[in-house]
Order: sequence, then C-alpha cells, then structure tokens
Amino acid sequence: DQFICVAELPPHESCVRGVCSSCHKDSSVSLLVTCGGKLSMEFYLLDHQTTEMSDHCTASINSNVSFLCSYRTLAKSTIDHRMNIVRAIPLLPADSRCHLCLAGDSDGLLHIVVISELGNSRGTTIGNLFSDSGRPVLCIDLLRCYDRILAFVGTTSGDISVWNFPGTVAVKDGNCGLNCLKGVMPHRPIFVFKAHHAGVNDLSVGSSPMSSTPMNFCIYICSVSDDQTISICTLYISVYSSQLCLKRSCLTVLQCASDSPLNSIKLVLDQSTFHQIYVSGHDEQISLFKLVTIEDGQPQIKFVSSSPLGTDGSCLAC
Repeated sequence: DQFICVAELPPHESCVRGVCSSCHKDSSVSLLVTCGGKLSMEFYLLDHQTTEMSDHCTASINSNVSFLCSYRTLAKSTIDHRMNIVRAIPLLPADSRCHLCLAGDSDGLLHIVVISELGNSRGTTIGNLFSDSGRPVLCIDLLRCYDRILAFVGTTSGDISVWNFPGTVAVKDGNCGLNCLKGVMPHRPIFVFKAHHAGVNDLSVGSSPMSSTPMNFCIYICSVSDDQTISICTLYISVYSSQLCLKRSCLTVLQCASDSPLNSIKLVLDQSTFHQIYVSGHDEQISLFKLVTIEDGQPQIKFVSSSPLGTDGSCLAC
C-alpha cells in the first residue's frame, strides 16, 4: 500500500484545522471538507474509480477533485476566530446525494450546513448557527440513528453534549439546503455530561443492540483528554413511535490510562472478537484497550497491549 497525491487543494487564508469526508453507500463519489481560520470551510467532490490490476490488488486509475462551494458567515470574522473541527455524514435518501456537515468554532458555536454533490451556481453556501456551551469546540462525532443524526460535541470545559438533528431530506426542484431537512431542528442539546476535568481532545462513538430487538440499543461515547483518563458514557436508547428516547446513562472512567496527555481515541465495535479502544498521545505509543459490555450493566475498560509509534499520536483512523 502507498499514498498517492491526487490533487493539491488551494490553501486557506489562515491555518487548516480540520478535514473530513462523507460518502453514500456503494458510491464512488465522496464529499471532501476542509476548515480553518476566519471561519472558512471549503467543499470539494472527490471522484475515485478503481480497477483490478491483479488477482490480489486494486489501483486507482481515475481520481479527480472538483470544487463545489465555500461556506460564508454573515458576521465579520477575524483571523483568530477559527473552525476547530468539522465532520460530515450522508443524508437519506441516498439518491438525494446530500450530506450534513457540522463544524465547531473557537467561540463555542456549531455551524450546520447541508451540501449537495451537485453543487450550486453561486459557489457559496450559508448555514445555521447553534450555541453550545460557549466554550471552544475541540471535537465532534456524528452517528446515524434511524432517521435522525446524533452529534456529539466535546469542548475545552471537559463537557460533551449530544444534539439530535434530522437525518433525511426532501429535495425540491434539484435544490438541497437546510430548508429541505425533514424533521424538527433542535434548540438545545438533549444530553450533557462532564467527561473530563480538562478539555475533551477527541471522542469516538459507536452503537450496539441491547437485545434481540433493534428498538433498544446502547451508544458508547469514548473520549480522552489531557487528564490522562479514558471516559466512556453509555446511553441506553429506546425507539418509540420513531422517536429516540434516552432511558438512562452511566459513566465509566479509567484513571491513569497513560503516563502523559492523550490526544486521540478510536472505538471499533466488533461482535466477532471484542470491542476495541485505541488511544494515543504524548507518550508516543498507541495502546489497545478492551471494552467489556454487560447487558444493562456498567461497561469496563481493560488494558490489552501497547506499541511504540516514535512520534506523538495526534489522530487515529481504523
């Protein structure tokens, strides 16, 4: 395996703080988003086709990146006012070719935008603003739950908030925007909890069925911080009349999970072996922990192994 440069994107006026992508199932086209200083956010379309080169490998033969649009705010922004993180997720139905993007800024605001892969003639787009805790947003993760999208937002206060956004659109006359979202937009988070005594550097979220019925499931919110702990908040969710209902929650904290501040975390739910938690930080190691789940009980975190990286682990992807 090797990395191949597909395109060199135009630079941001200031720093680049976040990059993410979103792709509909079985699609060869992905939405690519970058964000940074002065509340800038740029949207691109990554079209990638692969062909079989041998019996055991594939190679990209046609990859190109095309510009879609830029995000613009109505208020004037300074170079110190920046987007810190951005995440995107496909909206349903898939043939709408639309994505929901959520970014968090240094003033604690959330910027939500709906982007179509078809682009628009203006070359710019605007979104809605939501006020979280007023503290700078450091990390975001998105999770689809039926026809809703749950957004998990971590800030410098050590708090994580959970927002419930619509997850489907009704495209009208080929146009797709926030006004096309089907369902009620939130005015405040549905749940907030204290995960750490320092800022939430990173978080990773996954869901798992609680029993034989898919109408009851658990959501695991894993996070790390400079306080050297791993925090897991478990939300027990039931679905009644297409509404997500939070039955209860519990918090599991592993103290002294590392000898130094932790920067990144990734949760991998695997029913065939065991649920894995990968973390990395300033100790220049990647560590593996096991998430032990108990039906209607408090989950446990157990150390498995670690391996040297040779550098600080700033982000993880599995």
